[in-house]
Amino acid sequence: MKRRKLFTIVLALLLASLALEALVSPAAAQGGWLAEYYANGKLSGAPALVRYDAAIDFDWKDGSPDPAIAADNFSVRWVRTLYFSAGTYRFFSSSNEGARIDVDGARVLEAWDGPHATRWGDVVLTEGQHTVLVEYYEGTGNASVHVWWNRLGTSGGWEGHYYDNAELRSGPVLIRDDAEINFDWGEGAPAAGMPSDNFSISWTRQVNLAPGYYRLNVRADDGVRVWLDGGLVMDYWKPQEYEWHYADGFYLAGNHTLKVDYFERAGGARIRFWWEPSTTVPTPVPSPAPLPPAPGPWQGEYFNNQNLSGSPVLMSSDPALDLDWGLESPAPEVMRDNFSARWSGTFQFDAGRYSFTTYSDDGVRLYVDGKRVINSWQPMRGTRSATVDLSEGAHIVRVEYFERTGRSQIRTSWQRVGTASKPTVSPVPARQPAMCEGGPLQLDAWPVAKTCNPGGGWTATIFVQGRGGNCQYTYAWEGQVKGDPTSSSMTFGVKSADWNTAIVGAVTVTSAGETVKVKLHIPHPTCQ
Repeated sequence: MKRRKLFTIVLALLLASLALEALVSPAAAQGGWLAEYYANGKLSGAPALVRYDAAIDFDWKDGSPDPAIAADNFSVRWVRTLYFSAGTYRFFSSSNEGARIDVDGARVLEAWDGPHATRWGDVVLTEGQHTVLVEYYEGTGNASVHVWWNRLGTSGGWEGHYYDNAELRSGPVLIRDDAEINFDWGEGAPAAGMPSDNFSISWTRQVNLAPGYYRLNVRADDGVRVWLDGGLVMDYWKPQEYEWHYADGFYLAGNHTLKVDYFERAGGARIRFWWEPSTTVPTPVPSPAPLPPAPGPWQGEYFNNQNLSGSPVLMSSDPALDLDWGLESPAPEVMRDNFSARWSGTFQFDAGRYSFTTYSDDGVRLYVDGKRVINSWQPMRGTRSATVDLSEGAHIVRVEYFERTGRSQIRTSWQRVGTASKPTVSPVPARQPAMCEGGPLQLDAWPVAKTCNPGGGWTATIFVQGRGGNCQYTYAWEGQVKGDPTSSSMTFGVKSADWNTAIVGAVTVTSAGETVKVKLHIPHPTCQ
C-alpha cells in the first residue's frame, strides 16, 4: 500500500512538471494543447493519459478518446498559453456534455450542467500572452467537444486568423490586422509561436468599391480559396508552386465582403491577393450560332437562397427559357444576388439524337426525364451542352439555376442532330471515362454560405468534391444521400432549427464500394 501511494505521488509530481514545462517552453507550446484525460467525470485523481492535442475539435460519438479511456464517464483538462492582440474576444464551446473555459484564471464560459449546443462568453484581453484552460466531462452516450474564438469589433484592413494546423481547426493561435495580403515567409514561420510548415490562415475584410467590373487575383504557395459575399469564387485547395489564378467579370458597387483562406504544407510559403478593374468586356460572350430558345410553357420556382431549398418565393409560367435580368432581380420578391430557380416542362420529341445547350451566369444543371445531362453547379459564365438519344413522344426537361453575384442570365435550347444510335434509349449524359484519373478515394468538403431562415433557424450550404475512385460519386450528409451519383462536385443545404446552434456532422462520398468521411463543425451565423 505504501509503495502504491508513493508511486501515485511521484506520478502526480511528474505530470505537474510536464504541465509547467508546457506553459513556459515555446517548443512545448508548438506541440498544441497539454491534455490530461481522467477516467472519471470529475477531473479528480491522477490523469490516466497525458498528451498534446493539436486542437480542441473532437467528435468521438459513442467511442472513446483513447484505449486508455472508457467511452463513458471521463473528463479532460486542456491548457495552453497563446498570444493575443488587444481587444474583446468571444470564446465559444459546443459540447456533449459539459464544458467550461477560463482565461488567466478567470471564468469566461460556464456550460457544465449537461449537453449544450453552442455557448459563448466574452473577455477583454491586453496584448500579450494569456493562458487558456478548457475543461470537459462526458457522462454517457455520444461525446463531442469543440472550442474556438473570435475577436469582436471591426478591423482596419484584413483581419487574419492564424492557425498552427493546415485545416483552420479550432481556435487561432493569433488574430491580427494585416494591411494587405502580400507575404513571402520563405521557409520561416509567419509569426512567433507559429510553425514554419503545416499552418493555415483565414483573412476577411469589408471593401467599398466604385461601380464597375473587377478581377480578383491570387498567387499562392500552397492552397487558397477565395469568397466574395459568401460565395466561393476560387478554389485551389491543394499544394501548388506560387501559381496565379483569377476570377473575372464581377460587377461590384458599394460594400462587399472578401474572404481568403490559405494553407502552407511544406517548403516556401508565399501568398498575394489583390483586385483590379476588369479588362473583360462587360457583356456576356454569346454562345456560338445561338438557337431559338426552347418553347414553353416552363413552370418556374424561385428561391431566396443558392440551393433551391425551402418554399419558393415566386412561381412563374414562362413561354421560353431565355431570361436576362442584367444586374437586377427577376421580381420584387426575389433577391438580386444569391438566388436560385427551377423550371420544368413536358415537350414532344421525334425519335433521334438531340443536343441540349445552356448559356448561364452562374451555375446550371439540366435533366431529361430525371437524368442529369448537364452539371455545372459553380460560379461561371458560358455555354454547356450534352447529347441525348430520345424515343418518340413526351419527355420532361428540368433546368436548375443559381445566381451568385453580378449579372444574371439563363438560356436553354435544343436541336435534333441525328438519328438515335439506340432508338428507345433513355437520355444519359455524354461520358468521357478516359478523363478519369482514378486513384485513392478522397473528399473535399467545407461550408460556402450561411443563411438565416426567416421563420427561425439557419441553413449552411456545403460544397463537396470527390476525387479518385471510379469517378462516380454519391454524396451524403449524416447518412442521407444528397443527390444522384455524379462525376463532379455539388452543393447542398443543411438546416439547424435553432439560430444559436452550430451544425455538426459528417459528409461522406462513396465510389466503387469505398466510402470516405469528412467531419464538419459549422458555427452559427448572427441571426438575431
